[in-house]
Amino acid sequence: LIDGCLQLKDTDRIRESDRVLQVLRGSGEGGSLQSATAGQPAEGGHGVDRTDPVSEEPRTGRSSGRRSWKVVGVAAVIAVAVALVTVALIPRNGTVEMPDRWSFSIEAKPSTATVALLNGQEAYRPGMLLAPGQYEVVVSAPGFATHRERVDHSESDTFHQVELEPLPDPEPEPIPPTTSDVTTKPTDSTVAEPEDAPSELPKVSEPIAVDPVVAKDQESTGGESQDTCGDGDLEDCFDLGQRYRLGLGVQIDLDRAAEFYKLACDGEHAEGCERLRRLAFMYRDGDGVPQDATRAAQLFELACNGGDERACWLFARMTEQGNGVTLDRERAVQLYQQACDGGDADGCWSLGVLYRNGEGLDLDLGLAAGYFERACNGGDADSCWNLGSMYEDGEGVPVDLTRAAKLFEQACDGGAAYGCLRLGFLHRDGEGVLQDPKLAAELFGRACSSEDAIGCRYLGSMYEDGEGVPVDPARAMELFEQSCDNGDARGCWSLGYRYQSGNGVSVDLGRAAESFERACSSEDAIGCWTLGYMYEEGEGVPMNRARAVELYERACEGGEAFGCGYLGRLYEEGEGVPLDRARAAELYQQACDGGAAAGCASLGDMYEGGEGVPMNRARAAELYQQACDGEHAGGCNGLGILYDNGHGVGQDQGRAAELYHRACEGGVTSGCFNLGNSYYQGEGVRQDRARAAELYRRACDGDSMAGCHNLGFCYYQGHGVGQDRSVAASLFRKACANGDQDSCEKLEKLDWR
Repeated sequence: LIDGCLQLKDTDRIRESDRVLQVLRGSGEGGSLQSATAGQPAEGGHGVDRTDPVSEEPRTGRSSGRRSWKVVGVAAVIAVAVALVTVALIPRNGTVEMPDRWSFSIEAKPSTATVALLNGQEAYRPGMLLAPGQYEVVVSAPGFATHRERVDHSESDTFHQVELEPLPDPEPEPIPPTTSDVTTKPTDSTVAEPEDAPSELPKVSEPIAVDPVVAKDQESTGGESQDTCGDGDLEDCFDLGQRYRLGLGVQIDLDRAAEFYKLACDGEHAEGCERLRRLAFMYRDGDGVPQDATRAAQLFELACNGGDERACWLFARMTEQGNGVTLDRERAVQLYQQACDGGDADGCWSLGVLYRNGEGLDLDLGLAAGYFERACNGGDADSCWNLGSMYEDGEGVPVDLTRAAKLFEQACDGGAAYGCLRLGFLHRDGEGVLQDPKLAAELFGRACSSEDAIGCRYLGSMYEDGEGVPVDPARAMELFEQSCDNGDARGCWSLGYRYQSGNGVSVDLGRAAESFERACSSEDAIGCWTLGYMYEEGEGVPMNRARAVELYERACEGGEAFGCGYLGRLYEEGEGVPLDRARAAELYQQACDGGAAAGCASLGDMYEGGEGVPMNRARAAELYQQACDGEHAGGCNGLGILYDNGHGVGQDQGRAAELYHRACEGGVTSGCFNLGNSYYQGEGVRQDRARAAELYRRACDGDSMAGCHNLGFCYYQGHGVGQDRSVAASLFRKACANGDQDSCEKLEKLDWR
């Protein structure tokens, strides 16, 4: 000032505003004043102090990564929330599209019920981790009807409830007449039972009481039946199987029953084969007999050999899994083909899955589509929506959204909730069908009514935004909660996000943390990352850096890029973990590879400064470019600095000014400050000090003390603004009060304190 000028500061290495630096690192990163001549700011005001040989290279800042991971944590959450609402993360039935495995639990009533998983690689246990797909579940308990269903397991935890129906008091089956001239076979085929469910039979421990006189007659007739069965009378073979199975005049003996059913089945007696299959169910599920997978497999095989296609499919499942029989995928494929060719839709579905995933067979999407079509035409709703998804994505068939929509509709009408869900997405977005948000909401509602948790979540989003339904934040919250309660981990995250942001409900950080905890406990990586941020900041939970580290690690291991980035920042700063910049660089690389642009920017900072990795400004430029392309404004600013100084890239101040502009418009105050310097000095742009003053003001308003300092200089000199030294003094005081030492020194020299 004594010489009649102020100097522009070497603050271009500041990646973000001073405020951000203070939050993340505890101090600003502005450097010393540059020398100036004749009332002009010094040259090299973008990072090169040409009068100080010690500063021949620009200083390295670290605030782009800091702000990326911490200060804009909520902004990142919002960005993720938008992505999750607009992208349908629905797994395809039977396919493995992601490596993630999710918790699978069946809550059965009564509590004495046992649960069997037919197509898993291991025995069922509550909370077991399974890849997305569909799983055949059988629930049974003494005195209750056995329940079998195919449970959809999506890219979230499955918590499915099954309540068994009590059996009516068992009544003895009609005792077959003993006269030799009766031709109608006695059967229990008139009893209505779910397909493939074990018969509702008296248990071994509860034989039916039979009148001794009648029993004697039956035993005599049984002897005659054995003779005629041996002579090839299939009805008598079947009759004997019934007697030994039910204890009619004889002691219950399921092995003997199986022998006679086999004789009937071998003679192509359909009901004999069916009874073999039902006996197999009893052994497989331990229903009234000790559980014996080996015996079950034997009986399924016997029934299959007798021409029961359903038994072929069931035996194939056990063969594919090595359950009760030696694992043999080639044999399983043959059995699936036999079942499919015999008209069993599940046999065709299984082949479609194997060809689509290339499991046990060469990957062949065309064949997969063909088998799904056969199964769909055979009434398998899940195959319809699998085929629809292939037409939607052009897998093995041409892209045909109209055809996909029809298949999804067929699946939905057939009771497959995912069909409703997929069709809802098409109507919501107007792809292959007329855009109809109202119909989309109805379809999401149908899926939700079928206990599809994801359908509830998307319907909640529509009530939140008023798409196809009236805006109803309360209803939206109910649906998010229903989604969460039904086992959708992402639904729990959505619920927590609303409590965190106050979107449709009063802000409640405690409940937000609880919801994120539920999501994280269900292995939702985003839930772990968000909860980790809350523990790091002490929002809704006590501040606990060690817990934050643990949660970020879980998030990172679960594939959440932001979890890797936030954990990298802690290692870089030594917060909650030992300082380890090499480890930080590894984690930033993981974050960058996972699509988090901030990870690329932070890793660029490290390569530029040679921290944790060898200094490599060319590599830094590549990473900043990747971050900038990913709409990370700090990456644009960092790349602008390299172009401004010709470090790692050819010097191009015009390109630098463009990048500073992108950074400034993206909310990076140091980008505004750096662009202000370009306009002030006319580097890369036509000199325009009025424009420079505007940009310094934006930087200052964004809490960049470097911006306040330089704007004060403009007012002091009247450069680009009317000269006003009282305004200059107030700007210097603001900067000084916020830690800008250069402004404090100028106030001291001017005696303006």
